[in-house]
Amino acid sequence: MEGILTPEEKKILRFVGRYLNSLGVKDGFLESQGFDAYDSLDLTDIDVGEWTHFTNNYTIEVPEQLYSILEKVLQHSQKRYDNIDVDTDGNDINYARFEVNIDTEEEKISVKYWYTYYALGDGSSVSYSEEDDDNRHDDLVGDILQTVRDVSEGLDIMELRYNGSGDSGYIEGTFENGEEVPADVEDFCYDKLSRNFGGWENNEGGEGYFIFNFNDDTATLYHTENIEQNDSNTLFEVEF
Repeated sequence: MEGILTPEEKKILRFVGRYLNSLGVKDGFLESQGFDAYDSLDLTDIDVGEWTHFTNNYTIEVPEQLYSILEKVLQHSQKRYDNIDVDTDGNDINYARFEVNIDTEEEKISVKYWYTYYALGDGSSVSYSEEDDDNRHDDLVGDILQTVRDVSEGLDIMELRYNGSGDSGYIEGTFENGEEVPADVEDFCYDKLSRNFGGWENNEGGEGYFIFNFNDDTATLYHTENIEQNDSNTLFEVEF
């Protein structure tokens, strides 16, 4: 990417580097704000004039001479962003941001695209059968299985999925066959989730499904924890 910045622009960046050093800072970070990770992002929409202070030290003001350089840097970063291949193993990005860094030690300016996504961790399962009923005081498994069987439309197995993260979670309102989930079955599932995987809806959370199997009269909970993954792509990098 040599030749993108003019000698005068590089001179300004060296001045900014000395300015940061004089205040005891080796790196000057500026971060994008308010981007929705599911939108088609356009870096040229960033109003660099709103970057009045450096993100890693809000007491340090951004010199006005830097703004035109930032606009140019973001413009060239957009070309790279339009063609990057973000690898999330097929998972949706749940958070994204752009970060401009002025590195005073290596004397370079760079732009990175940071993103996070949830990947699946190890799974586990818990199975319930009618044999459990004699020793339990909550909903009888046999009764729950019969309730599900009544809406199974003759299927031998019924599946009900759930998902949780970010301090909220939910069980789907319908089974995989499209039938609505009865209230007592929903209560049964929430109870088993909280008993076995408390906090399944918090932070990264987890996801999974219940299998109601009428061949062996069991209800099985299959649960997988979500693991937050972080990654980045360098969109721009030039020495000054």
